[in-house]
Amino acid sequence: MDIQLNITTTPQPMRNKPEKPKPFRLAKKPAGSSGGFSFQFGGGSQKVKAVVARKRLPAGQINKSLAFKPKRALTQDDITSGIRRYSENPNKQPRAADLLEQKEKEERAQKKRTEMGKVDAPEIGHVNKQARKVNAFRVKRAADSSVKKINLFQNNPEAKEIGQRLVKPITERLFDGTKVDSLGLHPHAVKNLQDLLGITELTTVQRKAIPKALEGKDILVRSQTGSGKTLAYALPIVEKLQEMRPKISRDAGILAVVIVPTRELAIQTYELFVKLLKPYTWIVPGVLMGGERRKAEKARLRKGINILVGTPGRLVDHLLHTESFKLSKSKFLILDEADRLLEMGYERDVKQIVEAIDKQRTQLAEETKEAVVHLQRLLLSATLTTAVQRLAGLTLQAPIFIDNSDADSTNLLKNTNGYAKESIEAATQDLIDTDDETGVLTIPENLKLSYIVVPPKLRLVTLSGLLAKEFKGKEKLKAMVFMSTMEMVNFHHDMLNEQLTQKVLDEDDEEVIKDENHVESDDDDDDDEPLLMGLRFFKLHGSMSQTERQGVFNGYRECKSGVLLTTDVSGRGIDVPEVDLVVQYSPPQKIADFVHRVGRTARAGRNGRAVLFLAPNEAKFVRKLEDNRIRISQVNMDVYLQALKDADDVANTVQEAASNLQHKFELLIVDDKEMREKACKAFVSWMKFYSTFPKELKPIFSVKNAHMGHFAKSFGLKDPPTSFTKKHSLPKQQPPTNRLTYTERDPERIKVEKETKKRRFATTVTDNVRNMNRPVKNVLLKMLPTSRALNTSEFDSGLPPIKKRK
Repeated sequence: MDIQLNITTTPQPMRNKPEKPKPFRLAKKPAGSSGGFSFQFGGGSQKVKAVVARKRLPAGQINKSLAFKPKRALTQDDITSGIRRYSENPNKQPRAADLLEQKEKEERAQKKRTEMGKVDAPEIGHVNKQARKVNAFRVKRAADSSVKKINLFQNNPEAKEIGQRLVKPITERLFDGTKVDSLGLHPHAVKNLQDLLGITELTTVQRKAIPKALEGKDILVRSQTGSGKTLAYALPIVEKLQEMRPKISRDAGILAVVIVPTRELAIQTYELFVKLLKPYTWIVPGVLMGGERRKAEKARLRKGINILVGTPGRLVDHLLHTESFKLSKSKFLILDEADRLLEMGYERDVKQIVEAIDKQRTQLAEETKEAVVHLQRLLLSATLTTAVQRLAGLTLQAPIFIDNSDADSTNLLKNTNGYAKESIEAATQDLIDTDDETGVLTIPENLKLSYIVVPPKLRLVTLSGLLAKEFKGKEKLKAMVFMSTMEMVNFHHDMLNEQLTQKVLDEDDEEVIKDENHVESDDDDDDDEPLLMGLRFFKLHGSMSQTERQGVFNGYRECKSGVLLTTDVSGRGIDVPEVDLVVQYSPPQKIADFVHRVGRTARAGRNGRAVLFLAPNEAKFVRKLEDNRIRISQVNMDVYLQALKDADDVANTVQEAASNLQHKFELLIVDDKEMREKACKAFVSWMKFYSTFPKELKPIFSVKNAHMGHFAKSFGLKDPPTSFTKKHSLPKQQPPTNRLTYTERDPERIKVEKETKKRRFATTVTDNVRNMNRPVKNVLLKMLPTSRALNTSEFDSGLPPIKKRK
């Protein structure tokens, strides 16, 4: 072993001109020697100050890069290429044991270099202190990549192949070849359907329901999603109103009331009526829904509306507080998506509206001394449950039951004319038990259902890989991703937009300056192309303002390629053209919700796909679907993770690509405090949602069986959940009590409040008149204290004034 000594000397102080110190030099080692050391001093006037010994590496192991010092600073390309050389292993695929051993060696070498004061090869150069810290962090991140890959795919529950049962699903025939002109409609209506909507052939449910509706009978319709139920009741209403002579006008009042559960469905239904009424300009449609200005809605009601579409809460609000809202002349009442109306708690509102219509119609008949005209009522739903039957019994009178299922599969259609009210329960008793709230469920034949068993830690990267695989090589893609809570929608929207797409600057963001000589960008150091380049993300949930919801809904419908992250607010009745894919990232709490969610695609005979995410402990949910005669197949998770590897130039395996993407998500949350807050809130809201599954699904979706630390990983959080759940689990403040709450919807109380306000107003007017008749002097004396208070300076001490000497 050779020992090399570095000798530093300092010259002795001299009174006269100091001599320039001569540098020391090492003596040449004698030939043939194998050990020892020798050195020489530069001169006799020099003094030894310190002796440093350093071990010399054997010949052939000297790192030439450490001895070479470049004259220029390192560039980004140098650092990137150094990291890639440091992390890649082109010879063979690394095993877990090899990666651990390599990591331990690298940690020992790094620790030794740190103690000796050395730096890594990529850091050598004339760089400042801050740049060295950044380079060291990047090299360390590349060195730790192997451990991250192991952690992401380690200790995961085994995802077993569940297998598929032989299930005979309930089928419905969507089209039967009936033409529109065979119904005997007005020629203008037939031409309008062909020109504006491109409809020349009726669906089966339309062929069965429209003739009965034109006869004026009450109808209960059950048909699958996307089968054209809205047109089945809208077309008869328009046809019967345009036949009325003399022609109706705005002054005729509200003749048809359509009640829908959500604002988006209200807007969509209103737009359909606008298209159907294009040949009949004297019939005026209108819409009332939450989020709009009541003053503007009252003005439209005073001006006149013939066909009114609205949500239950806003209709009850105007019913109690708007005098111009009269329903005494109504001839049609439609309850669309009746099962959803009941699930959202609108049964009381619907009952109140029906009772108000009946009461006002009776009062009008007594005043005019005429007989009460029959009010035609139609109730439509994609699922037939016991709750829907109860609502039908409350609102319908001697209804005709029309079902669109195959007779061989359901034994429901023994009669092509439907059923009377007394026969509905008898017709459905084979499939609906008295305590079963699931009802009859049908899936379109051209809809392919599949599910993925994903370990909790891999949920976020698997979702990214699924979107990447579906969007790869396609010019357009429209997808809807259903999540459980508003906080989850907000977090995933921001995270996926930030990490997977090209950033679009908002007005509040910093502007990017680009010119010929200077290009400034606020992007990170990673110049790679985004994984989902050209794909836009939208979010929609019930807590958004009406203006935002309308803008998002219109933007998503009109965009070429987009992904809508949404809650169940978009799960019913929404008809977005050409939705290719529906992803249920959060499992539904009811089987009916599953059917309605997947029904957003494969509408009106189009093809569609739907994917359900399940954890290994949730896989038994597939058996629940099969018990309801829903056929669904399993897809391997690696099929979608492969898309991540194809887009990652550094990764050699699927595991590396998934780990690299997960690492980017986690780095973003660590660096962005606001994003971390959103991630914590989203995880806590998911925990609350997960603990509220109904009794029949509790054994499958159990909080006790879920690994909360692994699920937190799917939100990009590395900290244990116990460190932040308490902070974000505080109970929410109760909403303020106003006239929209049930406690304030008492008609008698509202009437008393109105009379009290009138009395107060009358008293105020009387007092003002009396004051005007009083002498001017008394009025001025009464106003004097107020004027003094207004003239008091803000710097006044408040003490009484000092009396002046006489």
